[in-house]
Amino acid sequence: MHPLIERFQKETDWKDKCLLLEIIHIKFKQSRRLWRIRDTARLLKLSVGLVSEDLQLARALTSEQIDNNVKSRNQAIKSLRGKQK
Repeated sequence: MHPLIERFQKETDWKDKCLLLEIIHIKFKQSRRLWRIRDTARLLKLSVGLVSEDLQLARALTSEQIDNNVKSRNQAIKSLRGKQK
């Protein structure tokens, strides 16, 4: 198993988990031409919707669209959706 996948599976902090998921997705996408969100979901045994949301959260965290002090993933999603309206 790839070390990043092992680290992802052990991670408990939602922010770090989102960022790791983004790293994994980008890494596999760079090495495989037709890699999609569906492939990342299958690799990590997650739903496509969850992977898609986590990728959005990771982008929002790195671009500071979400306050880093947000305590939960659900709060972050609500915050992000509120800014998209």
